[in-house]
Amino acid sequence: MDDKLSLRASRAGIRLIAQTTIYNSGDQQRLSEYIANNYTPMALEQQPLDARLQALQSDLDGIGRLRVRQVMATSDHYVIVLMESEQGEGFTYVDLRVEEDYPHLISAYNQRPLSS
Repeated sequence: MDDKLSLRASRAGIRLIAQTTIYNSGDQQRLSEYIANNYTPMALEQQPLDARLQALQSDLDGIGRLRVRQVMATSDHYVIVLMESEQGEGFTYVDLRVEEDYPHLISAYNQRPLSS
């Protein structure tokens, strides 16, 4: 199965696609609304909205937009993806977990640039 198709078949993958699309647009207001509406309260306690936005903006400024290079693992509620950076040959590790119950809010999100 194609990597992007495997993401679309996963609830976590759908959330990753949505967040990455907004991240890539650079629209901080829209990203703020997405995080506020799609993360669990516990996830926002662990890393508040403003801190998440600042970290993502810092990544966008430093490495640019991201695109899926390879899906490393996927299940309905969890994905691990290797993303390719727009700037240079860099890669970024992303993992995302959603709750099992509807509306499948994001309970964990990690994005880390990999150094060569």
